[in-house]
Amino acid sequence: MKKYIFAIIIGVIGGGLFQLTRMPLPWTLGPMATVGIAQLYFKKEIFWPSDIRNMGLVVLGYVMGRSFTPETGERILSYLPWLIVVTLLTTILCLLGGLITKRYTNISLSTSLFGSLPAGLSQTAAICEEIEGSDSTVVALMQTVRVILVVFIVPFISLHGFSNSVNRLPNSIKYGINDVLTLAGCIVFISFLVYLGKFIKVPGRYILMPILGTAAITIGGINTPSLPAWVISAAQLCIGIKMGMSVNLTSLANWRKISFYSMLNFFGLLSMLMAADYLISKFTTIPYLTIFIGTAPGGMAEMGLTAMMVKADLPTVIAFQIFRLLFVFLVVIPFLSWWFKRKNHIQS
Repeated sequence: MKKYIFAIIIGVIGGGLFQLTRMPLPWTLGPMATVGIAQLYFKKEIFWPSDIRNMGLVVLGYVMGRSFTPETGERILSYLPWLIVVTLLTTILCLLGGLITKRYTNISLSTSLFGSLPAGLSQTAAICEEIEGSDSTVVALMQTVRVILVVFIVPFISLHGFSNSVNRLPNSIKYGINDVLTLAGCIVFISFLVYLGKFIKVPGRYILMPILGTAAITIGGINTPSLPAWVISAAQLCIGIKMGMSVNLTSLANWRKISFYSMLNFFGLLSMLMAADYLISKFTTIPYLTIFIGTAPGGMAEMGLTAMMVKADLPTVIAFQIFRLLFVFLVVIPFLSWWFKRKNHIQS
């Protein structure tokens, strides 16, 4: 229990400081920063179970799913060609970045490619353990660098570069009996979907399944109750603490060199995507801020929160993020796994 309390105190301090200094996503990035600093520089052991983080993801998935309507669904379908184009562009650029990293850091090709993909840290590291010659520790480091950069830089640019207003949520909401019953029904339905997602091994199930489930309920005509700001902040706190625990850059001898090229690849990717986003915004009705957040390479929960914060088109942002996530996990990763295993088999 003391370890839980210590983690919460460290997280709340970070969230409070970021809130006072008006940083973007204070209750995600604040705890992430203070927990990471506590581990790296003060050598403090932080304990925070994944189950608590997952509960936070479920809450955020519900909040994001509420934004979907039949009208937004039709609009997103009209964007399908651009979803495909941007996803392919992002994947190609990430793989090219992986080739550059491999050339200048002398890590294996499989390690550099999996480490450069805009996918989940734990999933890509676990897959690498099955491929001979891959280093899951290096993959985890490269993915960690990408996640840290994207969740700090994209919200900051969105808030201070492209948006003039911030969406503020109410701290308290009055619920009627119908709201309570609807919310209880949503909890049961979403819990079932998360369990189903775990059973059939859906990637990112703790946020993806609540988004899809809540969207289905809302599109079906049921008015889903909103959540007060303190509940959403608490969910972000649960996620931020766990993200801060993943900051472990000193576990490798050449971590500085790998981190440098990972950062270089990220900024190159972000610059090229921003240029592509500008062109797409000129050829479509998608606002630039929305397409910028939607095409950001990773962090569906954080990008969804950013869209909510700066009043971007949340359903469109989530659609771009989900499409890329599914494409990477269902197409790119299985293909790369098959190709490297086949290559190793032929060489052996």
